[in-house]
Amino acid sequence: VDNHLGPELKSILGKTLNEFNSEGNFFKVSLTALPDIYLRSSRIGELFGTGNIQYVYIFSAIAACILIIAIINFMNLATARSAKRAREVGMRKVMGSMKSAIGRAVHYGVGINVCGGYVTCCRNSHWHHSLL
Repeated sequence: VDNHLGPELKSILGKTLNEFNSEGNFFKVSLTALPDIYLRSSRIGELFGTGNIQYVYIFSAIAACILIIAIINFMNLATARSAKRAREVGMRKVMGSMKSAIGRAVHYGVGINVCGGYVTCCRNSHWHHSLL
């Protein structure tokens, strides 16, 4: 450090490193790991503003709560849809439909829902990326 800092200090301040230290000043060099620079740095005079790891924990907890609520909501909707599907299958049985035809109808319905969900997801993803 002395070999590289000395000439730079001489050109900027006009003092050698020994003169700089004898006046009570000091220069300290240390390293910080890259992942820790933004969220865990407590140094004064950082090049960029520092964040707070507590905000990451808080927003992660909020996101986990939202995810749990979404999972519960999905289960409720799936249960309601299965009750509707059971009513539909019962009506087909009463009308005399064959077992294979009922199975095909259920599989086609599920396939159409999955494909529709996939298309909607892709469209929303494309729309979201076009905003960025």
